[in-house]
Amino acid sequence: MRRIVESRLLNRLLGGLAMVTLFAGLLTGFQMAATAQPAQAADAWAFQPGNIISDHVFFDGNKMDAGQVQSFLNSKVERCEPGYTCLKDYRQNTQNRPSDPMCRGYSGTSNESAATIIAKVGQSCGVSQQALIVLLQKEQGLITDDWPSSRQYRSATGYGCPDTADCDATYYGFFNQVYMGAWAMKRYTQPQGTGPGTEWNSRFDLSYPVGRTSSIQWNPNAGCGSSQVYIENQATHALYVYTPYRPNDAALRAGYGAGDGCSAYGNRNFFLYFSDWFGSPHGFTPKNAIGGRWNALGAEKSTIGIATGPELCGIRDNGCWQQFQNGRIYWSANTGAWPVTGAIQQRWIADGSEYGTIGFPTGPELCGIRDNGCWQQFQNGRIYWSANTGAWPVANAIANRWIANGSEYGTIGFPTGPELCGIRDNGCWQQFQNGRIYWSANTGAWPVTGAIQQRWIGTGSEYGTIGYPSGPELCGIRDNGCWQQFQNGRFYWSANAGAWPVANAIANRWIADGSEYGQLGFAVGPELCPIRDNGCWQQFQNGRIYWSASSGAWAVQGPIGDRWIADGSEYGPLGFPTSNVTDGPNGTTRQSFQRGTLTRQADGSIQS
Repeated sequence: MRRIVESRLLNRLLGGLAMVTLFAGLLTGFQMAATAQPAQAADAWAFQPGNIISDHVFFDGNKMDAGQVQSFLNSKVERCEPGYTCLKDYRQNTQNRPSDPMCRGYSGTSNESAATIIAKVGQSCGVSQQALIVLLQKEQGLITDDWPSSRQYRSATGYGCPDTADCDATYYGFFNQVYMGAWAMKRYTQPQGTGPGTEWNSRFDLSYPVGRTSSIQWNPNAGCGSSQVYIENQATHALYVYTPYRPNDAALRAGYGAGDGCSAYGNRNFFLYFSDWFGSPHGFTPKNAIGGRWNALGAEKSTIGIATGPELCGIRDNGCWQQFQNGRIYWSANTGAWPVTGAIQQRWIADGSEYGTIGFPTGPELCGIRDNGCWQQFQNGRIYWSANTGAWPVANAIANRWIANGSEYGTIGFPTGPELCGIRDNGCWQQFQNGRIYWSANTGAWPVTGAIQQRWIGTGSEYGTIGYPSGPELCGIRDNGCWQQFQNGRFYWSANAGAWPVANAIANRWIADGSEYGQLGFAVGPELCPIRDNGCWQQFQNGRIYWSASSGAWAVQGPIGDRWIADGSEYGPLGFPTSNVTDGPNGTTRQSFQRGTLTRQADGSIQS
């Protein structure tokens, strides 16, 4: 089988059949610009070289019956010029065709209309009647021509018409052309026949395979060069085998008109005519609010691409959605229509899409934030994405706290996991790059980060004795330390002391004595319980605090503290402290205990 090229006669452009004949030799082998243009032309820049038309649209052999084809042909030509037969009125005797792997054969009859031929061939070969109508137009202009020539009928679909010679007479005739044109489109999807016959038994054409990138010329003139095109489907493959040229920018810029010396128009015109006459060549023209959003985004030229499925309604809140090449557009009356794409779409769908806790999208995806990340607003929260963290939602009180703290620009960074609930007191938490945010109804939502977070988790987090965080981490205290309030105490941190909690009566004493600015300094260990009388104690940088129910909480430090510990501390004869160290007369210091007093004399000696 030889290469095919359109020979659309420019009868309107050139002014008559005589001039068509005059210029035929000059134009042989070049795809011609179309001349009969719809009033509202499709956007040629929406042409997608790797997906000119979808398979399910192109190979739908039951798209139109004979009556529908006839009505369409009637709509394109009001009346024929005297002495000519337009396609809407054309009739001929047809012949039987046997069944083969491409077509199911044809039952010929006398005086059959062009509309019936188109309808029956499409059904037999499984090629859309719409595609055959567009093929007849882009090859010979027969659909809109009101004074067609016999030459246009004899080579109606351009089958058997090579680039460098006249058409093969074997395939002359309207019926022959329509049947063989449809047959060829199916043949191009069959890499090898298995039955008798020489015309289709061998491997036919390996050009432009589906799922691979192929070099496609701009024009029959090889000097014009070529481009690389990834062929997405069988229909596009078939169109390139039939017409092996891709429109260049000049051809697309011209719409239905002429481009430059390296322009080719066949596949461009197929796309334009199909779009203008039948809607999207991909079968699903977005409409209503979804269509409005799609058009606002740039329609086929937008990042979301062409529609690949119908609009589906009846979802939550009586909403609707439609699938596109690179995402979906969702709509509800409360939120409007918005696209969801990429990693954010995948996360949203995995979390239940519109039925999930985050609801419908309410705005576009916005990118260019920290780390080249993106985010999108939904009814009940947002989804954030970065290459390092993936896409995760933030919602409710945790989202409010995170945003208030600077969101992804804050110290806690992007979310790296989902919000997890059902913890103590029906609380929730979420992991971020540099920490977590915890929430409960009693405490609100607060982040925990760094060394304080690690220590808090190590002591049981919200299930530990100190409970949930109830305030932010505050830094810039003594020794560039930090502290954070929790339900039942605080965590303090410094580089020298580490992070440790102070709670209950020991915390109260420590804070009353000046906390980290007092003589004891920072805590350097946990509160340890139980000791004698169910008491507790905690180590600080410069001493300890001991507590029991009968004695209260008091600090022990310095020489008196060292002596008390050496004598057995709370288990010794003096028992628990009942005061801090105080100054006495003549340079002495003293401290009271349950069963006595320790006094440090001016000379350094200690007496009980």
